[in-house]
Amino acid sequence: MFKGARKDYVKQIASELNLEVKENNTLWDIIELIKISEPYKENFESVKEIADLVIEERKRHEQSQVEIEKLKLELEVAKAQAEIKNASCEGESQDSLETLIKSVWTLTVKLPTKQENWGFFFSSLERAFSTKNVPEKYKAEISLNLLGERASNVITYIKDDDLSDYLKVKDIVLREF
Repeated sequence: MFKGARKDYVKQIASELNLEVKENNTLWDIIELIKISEPYKENFESVKEIADLVIEERKRHEQSQVEIEKLKLELEVAKAQAEIKNASCEGESQDSLETLIKSVWTLTVKLPTKQENWGFFFSSLERAFSTKNVPEKYKAEISLNLLGERASNVITYIKDDDLSDYLKVKDIVLREF
């Protein structure tokens, strides 16, 4: 009945039988205490059932702890996969920005060489923005990208806060060129 039993199991069986177990008792002492007890001598089968129930309950508890740990690990794996997916999405947004720049460049007329053609350039650029559904936050960046070398002139006249504002970039370009 006690073969291979752990001390905490045997200790719990002893407490179920209302036996007083001291902290310094060894496993063997507790088993002997149970064997010399009245309940063990009078009704061995009941004590055996109690022992089986205690051991079964402990095993179920340990199994549930294992399941909880398994779920925690699965959750950690899912979180790590989500972080990896988010990181790859950030890379995709950079790729999509490059794609937007190329597609807007394709739909826009060439950079003008004469001052009077800049209005036409910006109307074609804005039409390309609306065709490609370009988010507002990318419009200034795409505009500066399309300006190429001329963007350096614009950047010297604009504040850092205004670099992401398409209308301010457009206004400075129209004034400068």
